[in-house]
Amino acid sequence: MRAADGKQLYEYSSAFRTKPAFPAGSYDRGLSLVLAAVFLFFLIACQSAFAAMDNADAYLFPGDREPSVQTADVPALVKETADLAAAWFVNQVLDNGLFVYLYDPAAGAYPKGQSVLRQLMATRLLGIMAKNDASLLDLHKTNLSAVMNRWYREDEQGLGFMLEDYRSELGSNAMALRALVASPFFAQYSEKARKLADGICSTQKNDGSFNPYFIFPEQPFDWAYTMAFYSGEATLALVEYYEKTGEKRFLDVAVSAQDFYLSLYVPPVLPNYYPASVPWQTLALSSLYRITKNERYASAIFILNEKILEIQETRGNPGRFTNPDMERYGGTHSSSDGVYTESLAYALKLAIEKKDEVREKMFRRAITLAVQNLSSLQYKKEPLRLKSNQRSAVGAIRVRDNDGFIRIDCVQHALDAFLKIREVW
Repeated sequence: MRAADGKQLYEYSSAFRTKPAFPAGSYDRGLSLVLAAVFLFFLIACQSAFAAMDNADAYLFPGDREPSVQTADVPALVKETADLAAAWFVNQVLDNGLFVYLYDPAAGAYPKGQSVLRQLMATRLLGIMAKNDASLLDLHKTNLSAVMNRWYREDEQGLGFMLEDYRSELGSNAMALRALVASPFFAQYSEKARKLADGICSTQKNDGSFNPYFIFPEQPFDWAYTMAFYSGEATLALVEYYEKTGEKRFLDVAVSAQDFYLSLYVPPVLPNYYPASVPWQTLALSSLYRITKNERYASAIFILNEKILEIQETRGNPGRFTNPDMERYGGTHSSSDGVYTESLAYALKLAIEKKDEVREKMFRRAITLAVQNLSSLQYKKEPLRLKSNQRSAVGAIRVRDNDGFIRIDCVQHALDAFLKIREVW
């Protein structure tokens, strides 16, 4: 409105105001100054925002979300993504010997949080890498010593277990055993490995199932949810220990457990089906099938991994594993994406062995999408300009496309998946 009209703006009534609020012309000048200041602020804010986005696009935005299954070069993409992730991974061991568990690269902050099980999964992967790269042996030795000294304990009967906050989880004990079996320093820890294996066996009940804890927590917990993970992890650990030592009693325990969980988790027993059980059951079933050639195990691998494809997205965020219509299965997380991808790689291997071309094509397509998803979640450049206290994020796999946090198992699971894909593709 023109200055001449200013009187009409500010003279609401003769009872309240009898003259313009400002001298003639001053309102226009004041308004112009205000608008100019607002516009200048807007320009500065936009410039800063665009500069930040240019510097932080890897943090804010997903990568290529338009996968091309027909033209994707999976081996090349796996190599590129895995090499970058591995370079990041081996630089995450702290001075205390443990891995950085959780990192916010945008803030250069280390949020509180810890998981013995996830630390052990990272330890196992580092041990596998050290077998193929002698330069990593000292680092792995330091890390393995740190996790064992910090959490390994024995009871009065000589049974081994991992202690965390006054409880001992079956899953953590299984991962500790797997880490020792995979380590180039197994001989030095062979006695502790046997005690861990015996500790796991001590949790088995007469029907073949396991208790979820060696030492139960005081707080209530979801038994079914917990065992969806731990059952397969424990079975797998015992099979791997048997393969390492040849002690058949551990294989017998594993077979007994697997037969119980086969009837519990594998469709058509749908009330007990839970996606989180699929990867660990698949890895355990694959190991047992390799040893026993029991076709029930092979059939279960196919059934479980075909079922898991129901929650893999093919549009919107292709390749990731989540289903909005099945909220009971939880939201998306790159650690889940990674371990589901690894599971599919085992299913692909079986399909190739059995010359099942239909399933081979199906699993290859799913893995192609899954690999592209994981690669899109990788930091290709620094999310923000590094400060002196910040670690590099390049190579890490963030939690999800709208969450820039890095958790160690997000990278570990992706690397385990890439290792298996390289083996079978």
